[in-house]
Amino acid sequence: MGRAGAPKFVDSQRSVLIFLSVTTLIALYTILRPGPANISLLNLLTGVVAAATAFMACVRLALGTPNLAARRTWQAALALSGLVCVSQLAAPFDQRISTYLAIGGAGVGLLVGILALLWLIVRFDLVPAATRRVLWLAFAVQVAGTAAPLLSERPGLLEDQAGWVVAGDFLALISMQLYLLGTVLLVASVRRELFVVQRRASDVGDYARYLYATSRLFKKVRHPRIGNYTVPGHKLAFVLVRLLTWFPLIAPRVRDKFGVGMWRQFRELCIVAIRHGLDAQVYYMFELYRSEYRARTSGYLTRYEMKNGLYKVLTWQVPKTKRRIMLGDKLGMYRICEENGIPTIPILIIAEDGQLQNRCEHPAGLEQDLFIKPRQLKGSRGTEVIRYSGGKFTTESGATLDHEGLAEFIARLSKREPILVQPLIKNHAGLADLADQALMRIRVITCLDDAGKPVITHAVLSNLCKLETNWPTDIEFGAAIDLETGALGMMTGDKADMWLEWSEDHPITRARVLGRVVPCWNEVQSIALAAHSACADRLLVGWDIAVGTNGALLLEGNSYPDVDFLQRAHQCAIGDSSLGPLLFSRLVELEHRSASGTLRGPLDYD
Repeated sequence: MGRAGAPKFVDSQRSVLIFLSVTTLIALYTILRPGPANISLLNLLTGVVAAATAFMACVRLALGTPNLAARRTWQAALALSGLVCVSQLAAPFDQRISTYLAIGGAGVGLLVGILALLWLIVRFDLVPAATRRVLWLAFAVQVAGTAAPLLSERPGLLEDQAGWVVAGDFLALISMQLYLLGTVLLVASVRRELFVVQRRASDVGDYARYLYATSRLFKKVRHPRIGNYTVPGHKLAFVLVRLLTWFPLIAPRVRDKFGVGMWRQFRELCIVAIRHGLDAQVYYMFELYRSEYRARTSGYLTRYEMKNGLYKVLTWQVPKTKRRIMLGDKLGMYRICEENGIPTIPILIIAEDGQLQNRCEHPAGLEQDLFIKPRQLKGSRGTEVIRYSGGKFTTESGATLDHEGLAEFIARLSKREPILVQPLIKNHAGLADLADQALMRIRVITCLDDAGKPVITHAVLSNLCKLETNWPTDIEFGAAIDLETGALGMMTGDKADMWLEWSEDHPITRARVLGRVVPCWNEVQSIALAAHSACADRLLVGWDIAVGTNGALLLEGNSYPDVDFLQRAHQCAIGDSSLGPLLFSRLVELEHRSASGTLRGPLDYD
């Protein structure tokens, strides 16, 4: 591994290096403070490191071997590492197991097997020079560790014969650590070959995750939220938690509905986790148990790498002329729409810290159903619907207010956070039977092409059921929209209850979905493109657009739109869509900028 690759390797394998450092420090503490339990502790540490080596052998197999001989060799290495692990962990209970299978001590016969394996790995696998040196060094240390206890059997040679036994166990641990390090070096080399050297635009998911892990740009984990710190090895824990959560719940349903056995699902889960960095939730949401989807696993992007930093860093690379536009500021976005003639919902009142600024004819402009939302809105948090009838306003809690009471109510809400008051928009007649109370939302994804011009890549019609107070679910229903015709595909959901379900009709209202053409579709597309043109310092935006009784209106823009449900609704990996090549070219640019030290941001990002 060259000079440029060494820092990247150290950073990307930080958890492995910390693990090796900790086990070494514990071992040194053990031998410096000898006692009756020191040999048992060294055996335990060696067994744990052997287990880690066996896991890395699994990783090498999951990444694919160049030929059958290499595959068989790594399968043998996996089995041998497992035996060493068992022997070391079982040593305190049965010394015979340790004698025949231990990596150190009297396990001379094991040397022959490991020597043969090393020769086969070097011959049949694509082993870099650095890996070969580490593996042969490990073998040399193992030989020394095997010889050390034999010296203690020669009377009169040394006074402290027990010390040589401890030394042999310590060298056995060091050799096992070196085998682990050599395997990690090989896996890192193979990953780079797969995800960088042989990269394709259609494999944008694998490439993005590789850059996320190796670029040294991301210091905090924001999804899932585990505080403000990155815990070494958190991704493995994250994958295991999701495996234990979703496999028992979903696997039996997949077996019963699709005939995919439990063991096959488990094996595939392990492979997609090791090779592609995907977890059980993604496996079931994207239906990767279906062979036609699993064949394109490398093209799927996930929230993990995108929302933990790739979105933001990719946006930093887009030039800006002044302060970068904050799409999360609903008032700021409204002003952009006003300046550029983009249809949007009017603002009737701006309220902050108890002060109200009326932007409509008072009181006549307020005598209609109203919608209150925070100025900095995320999802449906903090929203409120106010109904108007017979000269009175009724809140969601059932309180009845006159004009003065309404003003006091709005002022009180604004003391918690700034809020906006807008007319409550009703769905277009062509969509009204797909909802009860909620406004149907069209999420349109736009991305800048290489010339800096926005293009539409995806669109999904969705129904946020948590806004439907009379419905028995809070699932988000969605259906993909054909960009050419505006026709809807089949409807599905974003929660586990719907991961195996697709419906031609709306699951609640039973209105027809499949084939329905979205009203004002050309207008919807024009609004999305105009909005992104007005915010050209953003690489990718998810625009929320509604089609009301008077036409299409822009609701808001999302800087970091969800990619999981987007791909599920379209039943297609981003790598196989028009967005794949656009993101891929930006990721290539990001890698080049990172390597050359010409990255923009984060100091120019607001």
